[in-house]
Amino acid sequence: MHNPSSRSSAPSAPSEPRSERVDVAIVGAGPGGAACALQCSALGLSVAVFDPRLAPDRRDVVKPCGEGLMPAGVDVLERLGLAPTRLGRPFPGVRYFAPDAAPLDLDFPTPGIAIQRGALQQALDARLAQALGVATYAEVARVTPDPRVGGAGFLVTSRSASVHARALVAADGGQGQAAAWLGRGARGRAVHTRGRTGLRAHCALREPLDRVEVHFGGACEVYLTPIPAGEGHPAGLVNVVLLFDHLPAGIRGGANLLAHALAAHPRAARYVGAPVGPVEARALDFNRPSAVAGSHVFLVGDAGGGVDPVLGCGTTVALRTGLAAALGARALLDGAAPRRVAREYTRVHGRETAARRRVAAGLILASRHARTARAAVALARSLPRPTRALVRLAARVEPLVAASSLLAAPIARAH
Repeated sequence: MHNPSSRSSAPSAPSEPRSERVDVAIVGAGPGGAACALQCSALGLSVAVFDPRLAPDRRDVVKPCGEGLMPAGVDVLERLGLAPTRLGRPFPGVRYFAPDAAPLDLDFPTPGIAIQRGALQQALDARLAQALGVATYAEVARVTPDPRVGGAGFLVTSRSASVHARALVAADGGQGQAAAWLGRGARGRAVHTRGRTGLRAHCALREPLDRVEVHFGGACEVYLTPIPAGEGHPAGLVNVVLLFDHLPAGIRGGANLLAHALAAHPRAARYVGAPVGPVEARALDFNRPSAVAGSHVFLVGDAGGGVDPVLGCGTTVALRTGLAAALGARALLDGAAPRRVAREYTRVHGRETAARRRVAAGLILASRHARTARAAVALARSLPRPTRALVRLAARVEPLVAASSLLAAPIARAH
């Protein structure tokens, strides 16, 4: 077992990179990579995690994010030894608004949790710092096949470390390159998904907000998530996320885009006060690889293609696939055939993403015009049983192992 005292945080100008062997190397320490590392530790595997964000002066997390965690994601945090109700604010479900239509409330089987992305990441980082057998490197990593083991392992190098790993987990986001070769194999080139533009702002909360609200039907969608009160904001804040298919002509700048969207959705505007901090925006392009697993390698979270933010399940998918990758790594090191492990991980990954992608595509289509948004809300209201099934799909709380006999070992809880 790797000694946690050898943890590294980018030491200055080492004369020679340190060399070590681990069971699993993970590139990226966001929610998916951190969940994978913690689960690997709980399963008795040694781990090296690489992410420049782990440097002491790089703790800020700037990413447009809905900050609402589905029940399945809440379950993962509990398994990892975190207390999600202490980190965030429970909410019972989602309320949908279409123009000139009554709101539609959809309740989850169990509550979701609204957690600020920075608070979630800091909690995961703290757990990583305590985990047995996990070494972290606050550096960019380069991944190549390990010449010592003939394609059954990887050499992961950075400025201060040279790590020989038996398995690799790529959790470095939609534009990550840690396992880029998986997208250019025999099954063809990676599929590029034309992204949209996402904008996120924390704003003062004007009126009480008891659940996530989605306002759609027009040029953009507006997502409101109530987040816990912070210092100087005893009434709480609201996380505002805007998703644009196309930016409106002649309007640029985060504050101007926010004002434009709220003017188009006045029922959302009544909750939203002045922004607290910067209004952040970024393109939401990502590449969907032609494979999410290969011999001794797993793609986690957005590195595996992700789900459009319209469904609000990105962090939950990252956490769930991180756990699945840890189970796959454990199976590999227990002697399971690499092809079978890759096939079973692909099956589990598909259960977490495929149907959600289809639902997201339907929501995007419905959101483009007021009349289709109203029709979607009316259809959901008239078909309660299928609608509840879709809600359960988004919330998904059944065990990961439901899709795979190979990954049927109990998920160890992190301590």
